[in-house]
This record gives sequence, structure tokens and C-alpha cells, in this order.
Amino acid sequence: LNFSYSNGYDGRTFNIVFKYNSNRDGQLMFTKEEPGLHYQLEVDSNCVSTSGCSGGGGGGGGPNLSNVFGGLFIGLFFAGVIAYIVIGIIVNYKVKGARGVEMIPNWSFWKDMPFLLKDGFLFTLTYPCKKCGLCQGGYDKV
Repeated sequence: LNFSYSNGYDGRTFNIVFKYNSNRDGQLMFTKEEPGLHYQLEVDSNCVSTSGCSGGGGGGGGPNLSNVFGGLFIGLFFAGVIAYIVIGIIVNYKVKGARGVEMIPNWSFWKDMPFLLKDGFLFTLTYPCKKCGLCQGGYDKV
């Protein structure tokens, strides 16, 4: 099974090739790269067939690749968030001499986040209305 995307920037292409291999539960390999133009990934798995996963009995065989990648993504995301907070607190404490809530990395940004989200949602919801001239109000024309 082959998925291909060939409408990329500067003629770049991307292929994902799924191959059936009865001896593998699932392996992702970066197999080909022509500098900046063509990229190819291959997935070898015993789950690439019309009958689903082979072997393993009972629960459908090998691992579900979407669960593996999803779990990996979530794990790396939370590990990154924890590292960001811990390293930021250490740097702010040791280097900048911050104390209290000022030790939290980018404290002023996180303090303003609810208001920034509100402004973004309001802009997103009212922009089409203002662009078409359907909304009343706002500034007077000079």
C-alpha cells in the first residue's frame, strides 16, 4: 500500500509505503531522501493486509500503530512541558535571582494567556462579519 503526496513546495514529494512482513509487529523506517525534494517512509508490519494483524491470538495481534505513535507523542509532549517548567524555574532562580511566582518561566505571558485567548476568539468570530460589512459598531470613519 502506497500513499503519495506530490504537490509540495518546489516540487517536493512525500511517500509512505506500507509493506506486509509477518515477522514484524511494526517498524517505521526513513528509507529515502533526495536532498530537499523527495522523502520516503516505509512501515513494515504484520498488520498491513486485508485480514488485519496476523499472529498474537485473541486481541488482534500486534500493536496498533496509531496507538503507539499517539502514546509516544503524548509522552514526549508532557515530558517536554515538565522539562520546560523545571529548567525554567532553575534558571530563573539561580541566574536571575527570581523568587515566588516570578520563578515560573515566562510568568507574564502565562498570566495574560486567558485575556489573549479571549481577544483571539473575539477577533476570529467578528472578523468575517466586519469584512463583509454586516456588523454595526466599531470605529467611526474619518
